[in-house]
Parts: sequence; structure tokens; C-alpha cells
Amino acid sequence: MILSMMPAISWATVTEPDETEWIQGIIAQLEMEGYARSVKTKIGSTDVYMYIYSKSIWDEDAQNFEQDSVFIFQPGNGAVNSEIPGYENELESRPWAKANPSAVYIADGVTGIGSHAFDTISTLNKLEIEDPASLTYVGDHAFQNCNKRTGPIDLSGVTNMGEAAFYGCSRLQKVTLGEGLQTIPDNAFNACGLTQIQIPKSVTSIGNSAFANNGFREQPNGTLTLHEGLETIGSNAFYIQPNSTEAISGFQTLVIPCTVTDIGDGAFSGHRRLNSVTVQDENNGGSGRSQLTTVGQAAFGKDIYTAYSETRTIQDAVNPNITYKLVINQATPTIDVSAYSGEWNAAYTGKPLEDYQKAVLLGVGNGAVGPHRGTGLYLLYR
Repeated sequence: MILSMMPAISWATVTEPDETEWIQGIIAQLEMEGYARSVKTKIGSTDVYMYIYSKSIWDEDAQNFEQDSVFIFQPGNGAVNSEIPGYENELESRPWAKANPSAVYIADGVTGIGSHAFDTISTLNKLEIEDPASLTYVGDHAFQNCNKRTGPIDLSGVTNMGEAAFYGCSRLQKVTLGEGLQTIPDNAFNACGLTQIQIPKSVTSIGNSAFANNGFREQPNGTLTLHEGLETIGSNAFYIQPNSTEAISGFQTLVIPCTVTDIGDGAFSGHRRLNSVTVQDENNGGSGRSQLTTVGQAAFGKDIYTAYSETRTIQDAVNPNITYKLVINQATPTIDVSAYSGEWNAAYTGKPLEDYQKAVLLGVGNGAVGPHRGTGLYLLYR
């Protein structure tokens, strides 16, 4: 009687998938261009199938024929594990390690792309995802240094992203991130040639160098507005080399929500057009008091100088066109306002810091360390 009440258990067998209309269209185009199918196989222990199409192409520079490949990934019928597998590093043997693909197509139903899956495939210039909503995971270094891949990419379904997932994809230009993504990890889009970015409201943490070395020259209205709910901004998160050509073409206005508690060293340093930084509170667009307690060295520095205030607007006397509007709630916040050079006394001129602000200053003034720490700092109040 008991046995008769137990549910039946069936072990589903994953079978080769049927070619969908989307895949049939890709195959038809490839065959018109002279590509031929060389393999269609299941990848390792996953339930994802891989089609490989290839043809020989004349390389004018090398004066010989090179083999070009195109990959199509599709879950099998009855698939349970629909992720493209990950690897320990880019040197580990992958089924496509020596194929040098120029294009990768990800069919609907593929839910993840594992770590180092396409790391340092310098021939890859096209990545197309049929349904961005179905792809929820991109692993560490998955597309690192795929520097020929050009144009925008839709990652609106991704809720879990690994470190340096697109690091060094220097022609990416634009990426769409979706609500549901909570953490943008370290180096995720470092050096990707991004011309603009919109951070989802669901994001609570932006990692170290997550968007470093991007110019954002087409940022809408020249403004980067970060949304309430964001709590931490890592070191060098948006840093750019001050002497780079893109440093003079990025966003001019930066708005930081009242929910941010920590801003790392050099987080927004190097953006030479930046002339207004506002940390919101209940008096200037925020829903409550600013929670900001830690601001790192040169966090907003135009180049090597940075200034902070508890409640006032501060003008940098060396670089007078940049203004910092910050609200620090804590009674004795630790604020590092040291410059990157040794010219401590040359940094600011004007009215001295008032005692009632109760800030602990680090790395400024004569000697910059020891008993003289914090001496010689002058701020110009507007």
C-alpha cells in the first residue's frame, strides 16, 4: 500500500535538440557564405549541444589559409544542466580551444556561461544571444580580452556575474544590465570602451575597478546618477587615466544616493570633465540622511587632488572648476584627502577647516604622517 502511494520516478534522457527557426536561419546564412558543419556534439557532462561550422579563409597578412569557425550553443531536449561549462583558466583544454571562432551564437534556454569559457579568444568578433532573459549567469573571466568583439551586448537577464567577466573587451561600447543584478564584481567591465552606462536600481555593490578605464563620452545629459539602494563603491570603480583622450570626454555631473556608505580610493578619479559631485540627503533629492561614512583617497579627484566637507560645498583651489558637495553624518568620520603627489601644502588655499566639523584627516599637510598628520589643510568655502 505504501509503495503504491510513492510517486513514479523517471530518468529523463537528454537527446539531440531540434534546430529551431532561429538556428535554421543562422545555418542557412553560414552555408551561403561557404561554411560547412564539422561537428554537432554534447559538451562534457552538461546538457548543452555545440554546433561547429567552419571554412578556410585567406589571410592576406600571413599569406596562407586560416580556418575560421562559428559556434552555436543550444540545450538538448530534456536538458537539466543548460550551462556552457567553465574551466580553471584560459589555457586549460576546451573543446574549442584551438578553433579560433569568429562568432558565437547562444540559443534560447542556455542559462549560463562558465568561467574562462571564451577567455582570450582574440578572434571572436560576434556574440549573439537569442533571448537575453534566459541567460542568468556569466562566470569569472568568461569573455576576458575578447578585444575584437564589437558593439553593444544585452545582459538584462544576468543576475550573477563573475569577476572580470568582460575585462579588456575594448570595443564593447555599450552594455545593458537588468534589474535583479545585485553585485557588479571587480573588473567586470574594466577597459571595455563603454560610451555610456545605466546602473540598475537593484545593484547594491560596485566592485573595485568594475568600470575603470571607460570614457562614457555619450553618457545621457553628461550625468551619471546612481540609484538609492547602492551601498558600496569600490576602489577605482570608475577610474580613468587622467592623461588619456577619453578622460576629457566623460560625464560632467555625478549623483551619489544617500544609501551609499563607502566610496573607495580613486573611485571616480581621472574624469577631467567632472565638475559637480553631489551626495544626496533629505535636503537635496534623497529619501533620508546620507549614510556615507568612508570616502577614500582621491575618490573624486580630477587628477591628483581631492577635497571633502561635512555639510558644505568645497571648491578645489588648485582645480577650481571642480566642486564637491558631500554630506557626512557620523560625528567623527575618517576622511582621507591625501594627494597622489608629495605637494601636500600646495593642494588647497583658503579658509581653514573648522573644528566643529569633527573630521579626522589623514595624509594631508606638513609631513603627511606622524604627529603632523592633518596640519596645513586649507579649504575654500563657497
